[in-house]
Amino acid sequence: MKSVMIKSSLIIFLLFVSHIFLYSESGKCSKISEEMIKTHIPISDFTIISSRELQGICEIIINVNNRIIPLYGNEHFLISGDLFKDKKNVTKDKIYEVNKKIFLDNKKALDEVVAFEYKPAGIKSEKVLYMFTEPLCSYCHKAGGEVKKLADKYGVTVKILLISMKGEEGKRKCVEAACRNYILNENFNLEQYNQLEWKQVKPDEKFICEKGISLINKTEEVAKKMNIDGIPLFYTNSGDYVSGAEMEALELLLKQK
Repeated sequence: MKSVMIKSSLIIFLLFVSHIFLYSESGKCSKISEEMIKTHIPISDFTIISSRELQGICEIIINVNNRIIPLYGNEHFLISGDLFKDKKNVTKDKIYEVNKKIFLDNKKALDEVVAFEYKPAGIKSEKVLYMFTEPLCSYCHKAGGEVKKLADKYGVTVKILLISMKGEEGKRKCVEAACRNYILNENFNLEQYNQLEWKQVKPDEKFICEKGISLINKTEEVAKKMNIDGIPLFYTNSGDYVSGAEMEALELLLKQK
């Protein structure tokens, strides 16, 4: 019975894919639009980031509430999910390209909202690492110390961008971190930021300043444009990135020429 079910499912899948390929070869992707997508998917607030013909089918990448969602199909139906070809996740590669472009488009704005930066004693590379983090993020805290070691090892400048995923309490600590750097200057850099003691207590009101509040508000605006919904997040100035506290992957990224 199990074998029969598998064969039946395979036949249905092949017929379905064949229909997509036959249709797309003739119709291409010219009829893909927001209105068309709305006829199939119960969403109203979204934007199309990119669309292209891919191996005979239409690939559409949309942004829904800062989430990037891939769609495949045509004007008659759409499938949401990842597309694989030759054991390779084609969708993942495309989303990587999309995020890379989004970073490069917003790089100038990001440079204007850097809370502080760390420059190792010996700069060995033109590569710059942008780290999105916040004081109340435990994964970010664990990554912070490793980032400094990697920066020292590869001679890479690190730019810290503060964005909270912990609501108003987290945002207040982000403001405190920015203001500590403004007020203490060289006495509060990446090494001091990585210390746990000040992160574990309520925000110190003497380190809450208007300049810091303005900076974090502007950082939130840029992060929203970039669809950032999780930290830690690391980008290099070329747009390549690592999402999460994946330190081995981050080191590989910093090794690349």
